[in-house]
Amino acid sequence: MAMNNCKKKSYSYTPLAEINVTPLVDVMLVLLIVFMVTAPLMNVGVEVDLPKMDKAANTEPVEPLTISLDKQGEIFIQELKVNQEDFIPKLQAITDSNYDIQIYV
Repeated sequence: MAMNNCKKKSYSYTPLAEINVTPLVDVMLVLLIVFMVTAPLMNVGVEVDLPKMDKAANTEPVEPLTISLDKQGEIFIQELKVNQEDFIPKLQAITDSNYDIQIYV
């Protein structure tokens, strides 16, 4: 028997480790064009006539007024002890007839 002189070729499959960047470049160029077209449109706005204010807004936080009663029935405005007869006049003097002030009881 004669040996065949045919050599067996061995094919080994090796995966390609390259990334196809063509679709990525296409998407990036489309996004670039979209942003270049829409960027000038963002600077154009609609003119709005806002109402004018007469005085500046009060931005200072106002401490609320605290009124306390103890077990003996004594009245305190903040930490100041007040008689029952003097309570209403002192409260009106402190609030200066401002009905928007916050009072905690």
